Amino acid sequence: TLCPNWGGFVGMAVPADGTHRPAFGQSVVSLFHNTSSIHSVAVFQNVLSNALLTRAGLAGSITVTNHPMPHTSSQESFMENLTAFIISTYLTWAFSFIPTGIVFYV
Repeated sequence: TLCPNWGGFVGMAVPADGTHRPAFGQSVVSLFHNTSSIHSVAVFQNVLSNALLTRAGLAGSITVTNHPMPHTSSQESFMENLTAFIISTYLTWAFSFIPTGIVFYV
């Protein structure tokens, strides 16, 4: 695979007519992806599709373009509020522990 930290796929052949030679279309493929990477599903689906084309003996390749949806205004507002909360928490901890440490020296 291209980037093993982002995902991968596993293929298992299903026997056709009691033999161990699967015909095209009789394979089970599981696609694994890392949900923290928004482009990993499209990338690994493209790699898998091109591998199946090559296995079928067809010339050509499939190109995938991925454009994630933009954040909504409620998502942007939530992220701004979360960032403000984290910054205020850090400042509160800093302003409470630094003066407390100085009191012991006074």
